[in-house]
Order: sequence, then C-alpha cells, then structure tokens
Amino acid sequence: MTMDASLTDWDRVYNSLTVQVPSGVKTSHQHSEAESHQIIFTSLYARSPSPVLGEPETIDWYSPQGEKITSNQRVVVQREGIRSWLTIYNANIDDAGIYRCQAIDSKGHTQESTVVLEIYQKLTFEDVRSPQEFRKGEDAEVICHINSSPAPMVRWLNNGEDVTDIDDSRFAMLANNNLQIMNISKKDEGIYRCEGRVEVRGEIDFRDIFVIVN
Repeated sequence: MTMDASLTDWDRVYNSLTVQVPSGVKTSHQHSEAESHQIIFTSLYARSPSPVLGEPETIDWYSPQGEKITSNQRVVVQREGIRSWLTIYNANIDDAGIYRCQAIDSKGHTQESTVVLEIYQKLTFEDVRSPQEFRKGEDAEVICHINSSPAPMVRWLNNGEDVTDIDDSRFAMLANNNLQIMNISKKDEGIYRCEGRVEVRGEIDFRDIFVIVN
C-alpha cells in the first residue's frame, strides 16, 4: 500500500490502512482456504491554532471510479468529529484502486487525501473437473482454471515429471494454462497434476485430474 496526501502547512490528513486477515477457513475443496479481508481507512483532520481549513462540515469518501461512497451492508462510512472511517468488509480484488477522502469547511475550503489499495488474491481453482474424458486420436485439452493476483506460474505434472519438459511434442501448455495433448492415446491415460505457484508469497496449490481415454 502507498499513500499520498496534498497538505497545507496548517492542516494534515492522517491516513491509515488496516488489513485484518483471520485464519484460513476450510472449504469443501481439498488444499483450499478462503480468507476474509476487512479494510479500514481512517482520516483524521488535525487543526492548528490558526487553521487554513476550519473544522470540516463534511468528510466524504470517493471510490476508485470517482463515485461518492454511501454506507451499505458491505461498505460503511462513519464519522466522529474530525475523524472519519471507511470500512470495507469481505474485500475482494474488485475493491482495489485509489480511494479519495475530501473534507470541506463552512467557507468552502477543501482538503483531500488519497490512499492506494492493493489486494492480492490467493490461488483459487474454479470448477476443476476430475475425471476428464477424451476419445482416442483427438486433440485433448485438459482444463484447469486457476486464478491469483499476481498471476500464478502453472505447470503440469504426470508421475512427478513436468510433461512440457519431456521429449514429446504432443504435450503443450496453452496460453490459458490448460494442457493440450495432441492425438491422445490410451498410453496417455492417468493422473495429471495442475500445480500453481505464486513465488513472491511462497504459495503453492494443486489439483489432481484423472484423464480417461476411450
């Protein structure tokens, strides 16, 4: 997270970002965890003895899309005197961006501050089916949808070996991270491991997919 504030000599806007990540919650998928994020922004307007900006009459928050934020079940705006909070519950990747806090006093003077919110999505597998069946002789595409932020490094393993490293040009990993097996045969049948890594976080996860050839 980075922060930037436009300030006068008399007034300061203090911004803080707190991310609370409870311990992992087990889901129905093996090797998978879900995390719930609570994001809290705090803006504090501290007045000097001779302030350029008087005590703010309004303190408003604006979304990365430039829209004024109003409280709802997931996003809550609170104010207490010269302090204002913006809380985002169950934050997700779509909440990332630049948030702006704006204070206006009775004379129309305006003070603003911005906070850049970056959210990192953990490795997530989406609807990975096993087994996956193919007909002998067809060009098979073994599907493994995996997402994370930053983007994961993906590799496919069979019997502990990276299939894209073996001396068989029929095997290739496609741009969408699926595994392509050209002219698939009965000898290609078996368990293929779709493995994802986010090295900057030391995160690794996988799904085993049984490939059947009829």
